[in-house]
Amino acid sequence: MKSLGFAHHDIADVIGCCRNTVGNYLTLYEKLGMDGLRQLKHCKPQSELDGHKTLVMATFKECPPRSVKEAAQQIENLTGIKRSLGRIRSYLYRLGMKPRRTGQVPAKADAMKQRLYHDEIIQPLLQKARQGECQVLFMDSAHFVLAAFVSLVWCFERTFVKTASGRFRLNVIGAINATTHELTTLYNTTYITAQTVVAMLEQIGQRYAGLPIHIFLDNARYQHCAWVEEEAKRLNITLEFQGDAGALTSQIEMMRQYVETTVQPWCVKFADAMRTKLLPLGLRFSFDHYALMRGNLRDTASALKDLAQTGAVTVNDAREMLGLPDDVPNGDQPIAPATNNEEEL
Repeated sequence: MKSLGFAHHDIADVIGCCRNTVGNYLTLYEKLGMDGLRQLKHCKPQSELDGHKTLVMATFKECPPRSVKEAAQQIENLTGIKRSLGRIRSYLYRLGMKPRRTGQVPAKADAMKQRLYHDEIIQPLLQKARQGECQVLFMDSAHFVLAAFVSLVWCFERTFVKTASGRFRLNVIGAINATTHELTTLYNTTYITAQTVVAMLEQIGQRYAGLPIHIFLDNARYQHCAWVEEEAKRLNITLEFQGDAGALTSQIEMMRQYVETTVQPWCVKFADAMRTKLLPLGLRFSFDHYALMRGNLRDTASALKDLAQTGAVTVNDAREMLGLPDDVPNGDQPIAPATNNEEEL
């Protein structure tokens, strides 16, 4: 455009930049040609802390700071450089750090024992299971407390949420097949005892009859009693007690944590986006991610029946848990303990 006689302000209006920029670019072109225009010479200040990157990273890997304020104090002690909390926060992000929720490791966990147990016991049995020579399951128990766990809500004054009166627990004992990922479960609202474990073993023995069965489980006392061991032998089941080596290998617990910490947050975000940006007003969209942890229909129905008859949930609550329409007439009223409303469920 300059060769065609256009003025600098006209060129600036066409390409959308300042008139001085046009002049600077033309001067640079006359001196260095196209190579000069391709060079980027933007001012990029370097932080003094960048010279101490290796030291700071090594220190924080050894002892992670709990807050930006603590990190700023440690950096000042290490380098003698003091910066504002905002600058320290940006520096931590540049190092690749960010606030993360801490995980828990059982105090008895022994990494060496776990590795030996994994290589010498678990893997050979899993290989046999893949070849169809046996069945391998991981069994564990979980105890769910019925209560409200909502932490924060946007409100004008403190909000109170109705929750169950007294202490109520739903106990679940489950076993997951290592190759087919099938779940076998039992529920109750009292306690997990040796009798519960024996009933679970009988259910597993009937389901996988015909092949040797190996079940990995922890060292709970009610699983170590003579009655449980005798019933296991009768059903051709070998109990593989993991002990300290199994502190981090519970498949049931790993599956629950995977669903709740990895799958569920993305499902909630996706469902919220669908509801707010795509679906018409009044329509809902949700994922039944709890189906990944749900047992067979008979055990699920039995557990929901117990919850409904104790007044912990209503009929419509139970139907909503199953993904069914919660529109049963009078289904929002608690069932009296003496009432048998099994047909509605």
